Amino acid sequence: MRRAGIDQLYQFSQLISDSVKKIDATLTDKGLDFPTLDTPFTPESEAARAFPEIRDAAAIIAAASAQLTATVYPPPMTVMNTAMLFNVSAALNIAAEAHVAETLRDAGPKGASVKELAKPSGIDPAKLSRVLRLLVTYNIFQEVAPDVFAQNRLSSFMDTGKSIEAILADPKAKHDNTMGMAAAIGHMSDEAMKSLSYLTEAIFDPVSGHANNFRDIAFNRALKTPLSVWEFFDTPEQEYRLRRFGMTMEGTKNMSPPLAIVDGMDWAALGDNALVVDVGGGLGAQSLTLSKNCPNLRFIVQDREALMEPAKKFWTTENPEALKSGRALLQVHDFFGPQTVKDADVFLMRMIMHDYPDKDCVTILRHLRAAATPSTQLVIVDNIMAYACPEPAALEIPGAALSPPPAPLLRNLGEANSTAYLMDVEMMAITGGVERTVTQFRDLLAQAGWKVTRVHHGAPFVLSHQKIIAVPA
Repeated sequence: MRRAGIDQLYQFSQLISDSVKKIDATLTDKGLDFPTLDTPFTPESEAARAFPEIRDAAAIIAAASAQLTATVYPPPMTVMNTAMLFNVSAALNIAAEAHVAETLRDAGPKGASVKELAKPSGIDPAKLSRVLRLLVTYNIFQEVAPDVFAQNRLSSFMDTGKSIEAILADPKAKHDNTMGMAAAIGHMSDEAMKSLSYLTEAIFDPVSGHANNFRDIAFNRALKTPLSVWEFFDTPEQEYRLRRFGMTMEGTKNMSPPLAIVDGMDWAALGDNALVVDVGGGLGAQSLTLSKNCPNLRFIVQDREALMEPAKKFWTTENPEALKSGRALLQVHDFFGPQTVKDADVFLMRMIMHDYPDKDCVTILRHLRAAATPSTQLVIVDNIMAYACPEPAALEIPGAALSPPPAPLLRNLGEANSTAYLMDVEMMAITGGVERTVTQFRDLLAQAGWKVTRVHHGAPFVLSHQKIIAVPA
């Protein structure tokens, strides 16, 4: 008797085994090891992931492992545990606000007692212990003895690198000039999670649930404000959240290979003194990377007035010469109004389109189209969503089609590619935005007078660094 279920278990295990062997062979040839969860994180320790064949194999392992677990785990437990994952988000935020990672930095593998870890914040040690034990269960932190916790590879990303004394002396500056990962955790488990708790009510509202008004969504119900999330951040009492969100954007950059923004676009071919306008560029983290790797380019980073001073501090720290020479300019601009730069070689927008409903994206894109020259290129850097089934229409767009993963993996790689799908629902809640498929991008751009010429997908696990390149239609 053929047993389809057992056959599938063997398929998953074979995919995992073959991919591990591929990683082993590649790293043996290069004299490298693969980091364990117990290995402290350093940029050097991530050398193994720099190779495309390693990233591809890791994606297969992650996808197959998740589907294998979903197959063998009791279905009621799978669904119930998934429904309770908000507890993990809350636990992450508590650990971040209690500065646990910073306190553990110098403790080493022996760790520190929960009583010591609770001192900087003054919270109840017994409650903190329970929170940390939940995180340990998800491989974040280690419990090395009863109520004694230590850092591990994953928890080290929560460390801002600042001393406890410095954080307590100026709490609002905790995330300034950091890698941004702790800031991202704070943003997602604070205003984002609060907003998501009201998403059901927002979607089922018979009026606002269909209006796609980014000032009347789950975020507004959760934070009790009539303002959009951006207007909310700009109010004086939300200074900490604004600064944290600015560094969250830096954190999303640091989740990707250092030169991800460079990949997939021939920046050198733009010529000497080519002008890149970073529309809604925040602090200008992407332009900063380009400025250090593409000396032929000039930059204008545009965003709200509230971000100009933080952006100036950011560039003064990271590339002061670019500001001093005028090679990089910071400019206040509202992209819902006419674009003032009329000679751009490239309009660059990273993680902007996913913030807004279609009608608002069309408004932004039409202003850029009106300011474009015949040779201007539009580079949208964002998540490109994949259906969990074939998408024949994508075959018409150069670079858009991806080879399907081996059976029986989900077409979109499932949990190995889940971050973009999580962000899609998060955007629905906090900005009213959308993570789009390649054909949705094509149709959206066409409404505003742009034509997609090609797509660059990039490597697995690279967040918001797929590129859509378009030209005036």
